[in-house]
Amino acid sequence: MPTRRDLMSFNVMSHPGCMLLEIPAGVFENICTYLTGVYPEEGCGLLLGTKSRNRHCVKFAKPLKNVDPSPKTRFSMDPASIFDVFRYAEDEGLTVLGIFHSHPEGSPRPSRYDLKTPWRGYIHLIITTMPATHGGYAAWFFTRRGKIIRTNVTLT
Repeated sequence: MPTRRDLMSFNVMSHPGCMLLEIPAGVFENICTYLTGVYPEEGCGLLLGTKSRNRHCVKFAKPLKNVDPSPKTRFSMDPASIFDVFRYAEDEGLTVLGIFHSHPEGSPRPSRYDLKTPWRGYIHLIITTMPATHGGYAAWFFTRRGKIIRTNVTLT
């Protein structure tokens, strides 16, 4: 299993000129700790923070239980838990920026299952937790019209 340090030291090449996702290193480390802790199943959760046109700044990540019947290859979040996080974000003056989830046995690219997501209009941070790859991560913005845009990730 990759360590948190392995996950934090690797990134898929990003492209200039597109969206930016800024994540504090401590928040990213907490996400990685959670995801490696649920390996070999997929872990998931929500990213909260602030955003401007092309810049999303994560302030907080809320891990949620994967309630999918096939947790090693898919994830689903409990609707009541999602509602609670949206309410918390509103109370704190934050926005739900997107989701994070792991690919225990795959790359940090959206899977066929991910492409069918109802989470359009949100960032998707995908982290690989497969031991042989020593981790990796990438972020994608799924537009409401079905386009997927690669998103730069910066750990602050």
